[in-house]
Amino acid sequence: MIPSDIQQLTAGTSRTTEGAGLPILNLGLRPVVFLFVVVALVNVLVIALGVGALRQSRIHYRERVETLTQNLAQLLEQNIAAKARVIDDALVRVVQELEHQSAGGGIDAETMNRFLRIQVSQLPEVAAIRVTNARGEALWGKDVRSDEPINCADRDFFQTHRESGQRRLIVTAPILG
Repeated sequence: MIPSDIQQLTAGTSRTTEGAGLPILNLGLRPVVFLFVVVALVNVLVIALGVGALRQSRIHYRERVETLTQNLAQLLEQNIAAKARVIDDALVRVVQELEHQSAGGGIDAETMNRFLRIQVSQLPEVAAIRVTNARGEALWGKDVRSDEPINCADRDFFQTHRESGQRRLIVTAPILG
């Protein structure tokens, strides 16, 4: 049996199970709402932590991409500068060979063409080296034939070089075709 003071306390808020005489609390929806709020707050906390972690990860990877991009740009710059130096060195050797042959009594076309082929063979990024006169007519080099003259006088690189009057490497836009 249930003592009377407990029966008063639970009157209206509990009932007894049939036969057992034990009180069952009728709490209504309060525990369900409480549980829902706790689960929702835990979910919000987990989502906030996930968003924060994703934001940090994004910042970290953006910094890595910027660093890698800068490193790649620097590497490309060094590579292009090194290739330009190698090509410029080859052109200096061509000028020296021309001066050497001129001082020796004249330029031999066969010897000069062979020398130019050797220089081009050592530069896989170069399609051809041709020697022109002051009028832009190609005298020696790849695909230079006396029956089909090549004239470079209308090309930007030739005009820039002629106008500057200096012995220096001139880089222009790529020539297609």
